[in-house]
Amino acid sequence: MVFGDYQRFKDLWAGACEISLGKKPSESALSLAFGVLAGYSFEDVRAATIDCLKDSAFKPTPAAVLEQLNGGSPDDRATQAYGAVLKALRRIRSGESVRFDDPAIHYALEQGCNGWTGFAQMTAVDSERIFTKYYAAAVRLGKKWGDGDVPDHMAGERERRGSVLYPWSEDQIVPVATQEQRDQGTLVRRIASAGA
Repeated sequence: MVFGDYQRFKDLWAGACEISLGKKPSESALSLAFGVLAGYSFEDVRAATIDCLKDSAFKPTPAAVLEQLNGGSPDDRATQAYGAVLKALRRIRSGESVRFDDPAIHYALEQGCNGWTGFAQMTAVDSERIFTKYYAAAVRLGKKWGDGDVPDHMAGERERRGSVLYPWSEDQIVPVATQEQRDQGTLVRRIASAGA
């Protein structure tokens, strides 16, 4: 948002506070909330605020709106990521090495599931329980690429076994896209096209 959006934001936030709390926020509270959410467009903040208001437990806080802007709570995001990993496993299989675009997925697979191949060998109940727990923890911890416990790709069976006759190479990693990237038409071999 830019300073020109302040009046619209002020009206939106005051309305949200009035609906959920029954009172209007002070000018300083409005200014602080605007500052916290300024990195997003007014339209995105408005949509996220409306989505939050649909939850009866919502109290208008910048943190709740930021959570909505960033894809929901860590637990909600973990459930979505688990679905994406299952879909990738069905399409690509565990023999291939893969690279997801989300470091939290790599953290959850490596730390909780003994890697990509370990995840493939787990029962559905265990894989969901463990993966979502570690994924949500990665989001809360702010895990990112370059952290020592976040591998840059997930090794498949072929890479793990290795072979002198058929050595593994970096170009064998299959990149896996998020739904957002597929919607934007990113041109890389993706789970949407691999085997579909």
